[in-house]
Amino acid sequence: MKQYNLIFKARTSLLALIILLSAGNLSAQNYQVAAIGFYNFENLFDTLASVDILDTEKYINGEYPYIETKSHLSINEEDYTEWGAGELARWLEDKDKQPVGQILLEKRDDDFTSEGSLGNNTKTYQGKLANLSKVVSEMGTNVTPDGLAILGIAEIEQLSVLEDFVNQEAIKGRNYQIIHQNSMDFRGIDVALIYQPKYFKPEHYKAVPVIFNEDNGYKLFTRDILWVEGLLNGEKVHLFVNHWPSRSGGEQVTVDKRKAAAMACKHIIDSLRTLDPKVKAIVMGDLNDHPNSPSVKDVMRGVDKPEKMTPNTMYNPFYIPFKQGNGSTAWRDTWGLFDQILVSNGLMDKQQEGFYFYKSEIFNKPYLIQKTGQYRGYPYRSFINGRFSGGYSDHLPVLIYLVKEIK
Repeated sequence: MKQYNLIFKARTSLLALIILLSAGNLSAQNYQVAAIGFYNFENLFDTLASVDILDTEKYINGEYPYIETKSHLSINEEDYTEWGAGELARWLEDKDKQPVGQILLEKRDDDFTSEGSLGNNTKTYQGKLANLSKVVSEMGTNVTPDGLAILGIAEIEQLSVLEDFVNQEAIKGRNYQIIHQNSMDFRGIDVALIYQPKYFKPEHYKAVPVIFNEDNGYKLFTRDILWVEGLLNGEKVHLFVNHWPSRSGGEQVTVDKRKAAAMACKHIIDSLRTLDPKVKAIVMGDLNDHPNSPSVKDVMRGVDKPEKMTPNTMYNPFYIPFKQGNGSTAWRDTWGLFDQILVSNGLMDKQQEGFYFYKSEIFNKPYLIQKTGQYRGYPYRSFINGRFSGGYSDHLPVLIYLVKEIK
């Protein structure tokens, strides 16, 4: 039987159209396509030393304590009780010694400042922004000329670096808007989401804290899960941007932390499923685990094939590429696939109205691969041997395409 491929037609005011040629009668059907991606920016820090300002009374009242991030140079430190990341857990637990009012939480950004060990300066910062924007400008354009409608991001220092990013020449015409909530991660890095407002309209968002109880009785903070609910071309979707705890100290030593982060995400999705069994949820992020790891396979219940889907599983289109030896990160000359996007059952039914999953992609253009040196064949990272390399990130970005028939 003769087969016909999907042919994509450019359109600038709406999502790109797909012309699907039916093998039976060659009748044309119009589809919309939405490209949704995720990219770990590998420590996108600016050159200024910063602190987060937290409100302890908010925390005591069960509210999120973050107020804002400011440069050291812009504040009078004598007005605050200063606490580093290591001490934060202690005042959260020690009710008698909790400071009242506002405190400063030191960011671990000294290496990235102009005086820091990495030699980061205005030129290298602008170079990294330009490099990252080049990648994002090209993602998805082989399918839809407007590129990514939505991008989840990890490892950004604060809101201001995203504001600099979306104004880069390569992408500023897309008018990307930003959703960001500062987290209390000890490294001072957050997740975020950017979107083209002509395609996606956020309705609500929430930072879901991921907190662990350490053996010493203190709490440990990692990156929040950013949960965004909105309308993708008029259709309700739920997006979850993740950056789960690293394997620093050993995979088995840290596995329970990633399982806990996965459970925090899954708990929300399960609650949404009780209200709508066909909820359209998308989980994306640097999971610091592979598709076959317990956090992804067992907790998130990520399956490798659509036919294995049940109402309580997630389809992981990066499972089979991983088993085939493909990856988004490299470690000790072995590819790994930490960067993934999973979709709920509601996005796998091609017979229903609205968007459904079409295909996935690891964006691995040749220029994103290191050509020489100790990291030859690895993703072309930004910092090598303590200096800016001219590269992009130590992660490759990933993306999925959703399609929707236009009747």
